[in-house]
Amino acid sequence: MNITFHFPTSEKGVAELSKKVAVTYANAVFEKVNKLDCSKEQKVAILNSIK
Repeated sequence: MNITFHFPTSEKGVAELSKKVAVTYANAVFEKVNKLDCSKEQKVAILNSIK
């Protein structure tokens, strides 16, 4: 399987892509922490330590 990536070339496009990547990563981290078997307070502490 071949995958072709077309990255943005303008500064605005690169900034937009960076923001979308950051949001996607943050959502993945949040979901992973949210699934942990611990108290809400511990989850908040974990997220704050990451932040």
